[in-house]
Amino acid sequence: MALRIVAIIAGGLLMVLPAYINETLFGRLRISVPVSLAISLQLFVLGVVLFIAAIGPARIERLARAE
Repeated sequence: MALRIVAIIAGGLLMVLPAYINETLFGRLRISVPVSLAISLQLFVLGVVLFIAAIGPARIERLARAE
């Protein structure tokens, strides 16, 4: 249970953190937009996958009980 909560929080962080990384790479370090987006989008996708993996089993169990 605790590991799932940590995975949910980590997934949420990995979905929000790329915005700050993108701002830092583009705004302060003057790295081009496509490069900074390529880096931040990979982290965002990793966060979404982690979040779905953590939430998925609970949702599937709930749907199975409802039927």
